[in-house]
Amino acid sequence: MLSCCHQPLIAMNLIAFLVEYVQENTPIEPVVNNNWRITGVDLSVEDPRRSEIIG
Repeated sequence: MLSCCHQPLIAMNLIAFLVEYVQENTPIEPVVNNNWRITGVDLSVEDPRRSEIIG
């Protein structure tokens, strides 16, 4: 377990890593692989609520 004095250092290292990553990989583009679905509703049928559910 890390002591409390190490936690800010770890947070700063994480922030520095994220800043560096964004600088090197700008613009960041989302990659979609469609590995999710809405459950409990059948959106394949013509349901009048479809546009309300999907947005």
